[in-house]
Amino acid sequence: AIAAFSFNQAIEINHDALMERTQGRPLPSRRITPAAAWIAGSVAALLGAWVLWSQVNGLTAFLGALTVVLYAAVYTPLKRVTPFNTLVGGIPGALPPLMGWTAAQNAIGMGGILLFVLLFFWQLPHFLALAWMYKDDYARGGYRMLSLVDADGAACFRQVVLQSLLLLPVSAFPYMYGLAGHWYLLVAMLAGAVLLVIG
Repeated sequence: AIAAFSFNQAIEINHDALMERTQGRPLPSRRITPAAAWIAGSVAALLGAWVLWSQVNGLTAFLGALTVVLYAAVYTPLKRVTPFNTLVGGIPGALPPLMGWTAAQNAIGMGGILLFVLLFFWQLPHFLALAWMYKDDYARGGYRMLSLVDADGAACFRQVVLQSLLLLPVSAFPYMYGLAGHWYLLVAMLAGAVLLVIG
């Protein structure tokens, strides 16, 4: 996470400087230099991969490295190219729970897949709502968010509702596969319903 965020902010320093929400970050506010961010990110990526490889297992180390690459080299540049960046960004965003599973099990397994899918679908309505709240800021920064190509918000909130609806059955999967109990299902369905109503 440290590596991905360091690289992301080094890449987006000029864009972050234009946005009210991000101009106080260490790079746009010039509290640290871009070179320091690149060095810190590189050290964190290499050290993190080595620790995961040597102390956990190779699969988790691979997923950690993949998270950094997808976030910094794929998702970050796509934010200025296509509104579909949110879908792509959901992948590295959902990999850490899968890494927790593989750290414990040394295999992906159904539980790992369910954790990945659950977080992937939760992120979409969450981030689309943020993109709507900060749409003027994203426009100043030169980002291509769905909220910016959708003037009245209809498409953006149609996606929020659709993704919130999809989250409901996805949230039931851990119960259906015997990985969670009745209380989990009750809380997951209630929380999912609240998210859907708010959306």
